[in-house]
Amino acid sequence: AALVYESRQDEQPAIVMPSAEVRETMLALHRAWAKVTAVEAEHRIQASRPLDYSMVPSVHRWAAGQSLAQVLHGQTFSPGDFVRTVRQCVDLLRQMSTVTGLAPSARDSIRSAVTLLDRDLVSATITKDA
Repeated sequence: AALVYESRQDEQPAIVMPSAEVRETMLALHRAWAKVTAVEAEHRIQASRPLDYSMVPSVHRWAAGQSLAQVLHGQTFSPGDFVRTVRQCVDLLRQMSTVTGLAPSARDSIRSAVTLLDRDLVSATITKDA
């Protein structure tokens, strides 16, 4: 979620990660992202936007099986923003699962994450009336 979501708010509220494991994973992601931005600066290319962790706890609750109403309770983002972000997470995870040389255990973890996220409104097909 930190890779795909971009809040519409200027100021980010304090974010409490749902577990020590998630917090450690986000710290590792932050360190990797710092390396990416350092390479961007070194090569004088436009910097990537900063990571936005504000949706991470909600996506985690969704993956844990909470309903959309439970996930959205007390949040400032819209249901549409949430569903769109989770769909983007699912898309990114599916792309990651196709990386050549990926360890089978990592591929299994990614597929499990897709299964946990791609449900209900997230997996609903959008159709337009003719």
